[in-house]
Amino acid sequence: MSKNTRPKNKPLELLYQPVSFKQNIQPVMKKAPAILTILLAASLMTLLPMVTKADSVTQFQTNSVTSGGSDFVFNTFNQQLGTLYAVTFSIVSSIDSGSFFVQNNNVGSILVKTPRDFLTVVDNQASGADYDGNSRTLATTPSTGVAGYSLAGNTSQTFTITPVSLIGVAPVDYDLSSFLSQYESAAGLTTVSFNASIAPSTTITGGSVTLDMSGVDNTTTMSLTYSYTASPIPEPSTYALMFAGLTALAVLVVRRKKAPAA
Repeated sequence: MSKNTRPKNKPLELLYQPVSFKQNIQPVMKKAPAILTILLAASLMTLLPMVTKADSVTQFQTNSVTSGGSDFVFNTFNQQLGTLYAVTFSIVSSIDSGSFFVQNNNVGSILVKTPRDFLTVVDNQASGADYDGNSRTLATTPSTGVAGYSLAGNTSQTFTITPVSLIGVAPVDYDLSSFLSQYESAAGLTTVSFNASIAPSTTITGGSVTLDMSGVDNTTTMSLTYSYTASPIPEPSTYALMFAGLTALAVLVVRRKKAPAA
């Protein structure tokens, strides 16, 4: 007889007997309650709400800046924290102070004009955060005034600078979000950097002088902010719901084990 041929004169319903839950399924449940509990818990996890949180992390660097330049080094974004979607570089502040020295080597007097300075920042990643600031006037004591300070022959003078911002009142911000790949790494262990320098100067008329501007101090603060979407995590209420559900399943399993056989 062919395997696909049923016996003659035998009703079809007799070949497909209904499955008895008590005889077939219930024994399996009694023998494997732990497996059923794990499977049910895994199913519940796919239904529980997850939180996707937007967050940011900011690094600050403060350095003394000279005419020779100073590097500001920042760590790249750690991709383990989540997905990076924005990078903001800021020159937070840049303050000049200190002093400069002038020696008049002539018999006659000279004029020391008002000194000036400006900040330059070079983006070493070439991601568009280069800053070439405007020249700022430096007020001094003694004052150079409008016409300049008259320094007598064969004398010297130290001019003290009144602290002044080289970038103005507000921070200077750059959106570097078009260059995300340059600012992130697998564990955030690589670095990016920006180089800052100043160029203090003054004008002196009237002969041979010795000018020393190395005493002009500058303190600059920069920041780098990474905005990212944190990896999804369950809400706090999710854990409470999971615990309650698993507790209920555990009680049900214990009761089934203690129940007398039918």
